[in-house]
Amino acid sequence: MSYDEAQNEIVKSFGLEEYPEDLQEMFLIQFGGILFQALMLRGVEEVPADAMDEFDALLSENPDPQDVFAFFEKNISNFEKIIAEVVTSLKKRSADITHEFLEEAKSTHS
Repeated sequence: MSYDEAQNEIVKSFGLEEYPEDLQEMFLIQFGGILFQALMLRGVEEVPADAMDEFDALLSENPDPQDVFAFFEKNISNFEKIIAEVVTSLKKRSADITHEFLEEAKSTHS
């Protein structure tokens, strides 16, 4: 799964297809940063030891997210599964945070 495919999956996962592209883009900019950080943390754990020097060299070049995704896809056999797990986890966490916020807002304004 490429970086663009992951972003499309996020749009679908959060039910954003019905919104205008500019709003989808705004969401992806915000959420994409969180997703990228989560995937970096998870990906670093999964990079094989024999590919770590190559990964360090890539990071020293200040790569685009697409380059990091391409590296992970090449070196981590189950990277698509990791993307799905991270997106699911972030989606659940966002739903939990939204629910907590709304409950607190209701109790404060009652």
